[in-house]
Parts: sequence; C-alpha cells; structure tokens
Amino acid sequence: MTVVHARGSTPRVAGARQFLSARGDSFGTIGGGVTEFRAMELARETLADGQARSFYADLGGTLHDQRDGICGGTMRVSIVRLDPARMLDTVRIISDQLNSGQRVHLATHREGDQALIIHPVSHSAHSTDEVFTQLIDPTPALLIIGAGHIGR
Repeated sequence: MTVVHARGSTPRVAGARQFLSARGDSFGTIGGGVTEFRAMELARETLADGQARSFYADLGGTLHDQRDGICGGTMRVSIVRLDPARMLDTVRIISDQLNSGQRVHLATHREGDQALIIHPVSHSAHSTDEVFTQLIDPTPALLIIGAGHIGR
C-alpha cells in the first residue's frame, strides 16, 4: 500500500508505504484510522486475487459524518501485490546504490492490473496517475568533532 498522492492536511505524505504479509503481519503505516482500515481490507483482497486496487480517501469530514477522516485533505492510495522473486534484483541495485552513498530515483509503474515494476531511474521525474516517482537519499553519517573536555 502506497500513498501516491496527498493534498492538504493528511496523516502521511506521498511515498508513505505499508506492507501486509500473507500471514497478516503489517509493517509501516499510511496514517491509521478509517483510511488505513479500508486499505488493509483491500490489501487482503489483493493478496487473494492479485488484482491491483486504488482508492481516494476524503479526509475533509467531521466527527459526525461518514468520511475517511477529519484531517482536511485527500489521499490516493495504491495497493498492489509484490512478487518477491521479481523484486530481488531491484532491491540489490537499490541497496548497492544507497550503500555507496548515491541517491536513488525510483519510478513505480503499474504493469496491467496485476503487477508492479519498481526500478531506479537516472533522474528525478514528476509523479502521474500511471507512474509514481520517489527520491531516496542514503542514510546520512553524523560526525561529532571537537567534543573537548566533556566528551569522555
């Protein structure tokens, strides 16, 4: 599950991801509440039949209506089933680039309704309804120099 578009006040920004395993384990969050509950229901369906799904969440509700939340914005969530065998080489490339200190620009494409292709690209691009782009920076190093007499 990936937040592919967020506008206004939302619990998470575009790029937030949550994973649901076939065993029912969940990792990450797309923001909680009714929106995440709905995404989890659709993710279970996607795990069962392999069909990609997406939905818009209207977070402009009040405490008394039946909308997806009360944050004030809107989110589009995309749900796909990942094939670990197809992803292994991609994960290795991404890991190698990040470990060598390079930024990784990812482009996520839908391939029909059943698959997802994530691959590094050479430059940043803008997201569209068909392609979600994301920049991942390597983990920065923190150097503390000159701690002086209190840095024992």
